[in-house]
Amino acid sequence: MADSQKTVADLGEFGLLAEINAILPGGYTAGPLLLPFGDDCAAVPWPEDALLVSSDAMVEGIHFSRDWTEPEDLAWKSLASAVSDLAAKGAEPVGALVTLGLPPEMEVDWILRMYRFWRRLDEPWICPILGGDTVRSPVFFLDILVFGKPVTGMPISMAGAREGDQILVTGTLGDAVAGLAVLQSKGNVSCDSTAGYLVQRFLRPRPRVSETRDLLLAGLIPTAMTDISDGLTRSVSNLCTASGVGAEIRAERLPVSAALDEWAGSGSRRMAWQGGEDYEILLTVSGDLIGTALEVARQIKVSLTHIGEICGNRNEIRVTGLDVTDLPCGYDHFR
Repeated sequence: MADSQKTVADLGEFGLLAEINAILPGGYTAGPLLLPFGDDCAAVPWPEDALLVSSDAMVEGIHFSRDWTEPEDLAWKSLASAVSDLAAKGAEPVGALVTLGLPPEMEVDWILRMYRFWRRLDEPWICPILGGDTVRSPVFFLDILVFGKPVTGMPISMAGAREGDQILVTGTLGDAVAGLAVLQSKGNVSCDSTAGYLVQRFLRPRPRVSETRDLLLAGLIPTAMTDISDGLTRSVSNLCTASGVGAEIRAERLPVSAALDEWAGSGSRRMAWQGGEDYEILLTVSGDLIGTALEVARQIKVSLTHIGEICGNRNEIRVTGLDVTDLPCGYDHFR
């Protein structure tokens, strides 16, 4: 099939991105890129260190439904998901621009409630809204462009993992996809229930800005790092592709919350492997530093779990203790 006849469904989201990334580098002439194309953020040289930029879009009917999303929840999650890309590079947010696509019949108060929430939001990862744009659109969407500065002077690429490196993740995995399932079931959910905890993990994820900053300032510099937005399976695959390596993951080590264990039972590890939108951090460290990494994390109270190892077989990802042959390879917008 000729390229001009292919559709985005033929390539899928990540095939399309690979085609775009193959075109873009030749058009950049202002100086060396500090991160490769396709990483979580773009990074360009800036006086003293670097400026990091990333964007994240959310479209009604694809990423959320107003049937079960309040304006405050969308304001939180849309900003948090964009800031998570900065955290994944070891950067702290500086500011953000918001582009809104609005149907003419959209209720004004719904939009204003988002901005009022952003104005009073007081979190360690907060990113001030500096401006943006509004456009007419057949569906409601928002796109947030965030700017950040690296904590230690240089961003952490996802392309630095090497054979023998050890793989770690922050927090717990699988909660968000379970929370989405609860919301889609349209049942009544108590905030202090197990289901309520999972729903909050989906609606109000916490980007790990403080965690990555504290690890870096404690002297733990990962060889590679990315955030877990489209699922651990996709994040491991992206990191391995960028680094030209493979990985072995031990399913029994995947960190899951007590709430997910209660809600999903024996399926919790499957959800931890394939689920998305937890916005935790996936990182690798040199094999001889794994003990140090875990001890540093314990001392500074960062939840960090050792889940596997980088191997030399390019793009070969093995998962021991879990049948993954029937599991989707992460979230793909076009498949």
